[in-house]
Amino acid sequence: MALIAAIVMTTPLLVATAAAWLVYALPHFVYHVSHPLEEVPMQVTNVAVLTVEVVLPLVGLAGVSVTRRRRT
Repeated sequence: MALIAAIVMTTPLLVATAAAWLVYALPHFVYHVSHPLEEVPMQVTNVAVLTVEVVLPLVGLAGVSVTRRRRT
């Protein structure tokens, strides 16, 4: 879905993709933060990667919001 949204670039598809990604990523992030790994370097890497997974759809949604404001 994300690949199609990146190619087609329609606002509803981008919003749906970002929202779906966020619905998946946020609980995944919360689970891994609340169930830390025993190895600290691995936990730091895990949280960093999962943070990016949460931030990217938020950036996408913010970008769509800014684009909408400029058009009106």
